[in-house]
Amino acid sequence: TMSVFGWQPETKTPNAVMSAYFAITQKQELERTTLRSGTPTYTKDLAKAIIELSLSRESGIFHITGLSYLNRYEWLLKTCEALGWDSSFLIHVETSSPENTLYPLKIKLSTEKFRSRFKTKLHTLPEALALLKQDVHQALPAGSLSL
Repeated sequence: TMSVFGWQPETKTPNAVMSAYFAITQKQELERTTLRSGTPTYTKDLAKAIIELSLSRESGIFHITGLSYLNRYEWLLKTCEALGWDSSFLIHVETSSPENTLYPLKIKLSTEKFRSRFKTKLHTLPEALALLKQDVHQALPAGSLSL
């Protein structure tokens, strides 16, 4: 899996979405690149998939990721839009030398094997953001979603 995200405001090691939330609430800029691309994975999808896998007799390698492929900057822009957050804090940067990055620049894993054998739905980013919005609404006081 990769780029796992969900709502967890008490975290000490924030995922990308929580980093965006913290940056907005603290009125800080957040730099993200378009050089790194992948498939953002909603935490609840991953958790359900792991439980279903662990209860099965299946073995082998199964990729569990979200179904949308996009770069990090685009991902957080779409997240801000879906959640009604101000995206002006999000700063687009290009890494000067992609060969010096510590992470792969493009990751797209096939979930076909998992989806053909299991019932857990893996979501596209718009679907996962709609679910995340529900999580945020349940966690935050009314009217505080729009930051």
